[in-house]
Amino acid sequence: MPPFYLALSTVTVMEFYRQLCVYICNESYWKKSQLFSAIQQNIKNYVSNNKVVPVIILDDCHLLKNEIFHELQLILNFDMDSVTPCILILIGQGHLRNRLLAPAFESFNQRITLKVIRFVSQRL
Repeated sequence: MPPFYLALSTVTVMEFYRQLCVYICNESYWKKSQLFSAIQQNIKNYVSNNKVVPVIILDDCHLLKNEIFHELQLILNFDMDSVTPCILILIGQGHLRNRLLAPAFESFNQRITLKVIRFVSQRL
């Protein structure tokens, strides 16, 4: 199973939910509660039925709206945080780290198990 790669990060919360749901569930819904349930249920199904841990890659996360970080925290909250059935990889420019260190994202930042910061400079 290939990872779920989302590159369009300048979207609304509902567009984000729909985009993620289409990737993970191959379908979409109109209500946020339906999208949320479908995403969580399909992640659980990947683990229990297929014995595969889904990998979700979000690119250009430095452009994500603050609300989406809060929604990600809710989406990835499984069984009162006793289980982590998927891997989330956030890719972004250097100031993403500073955003995640802000007090508003403290609880989200605490859930990040591994932080790799790599600065790439290009010479023309």
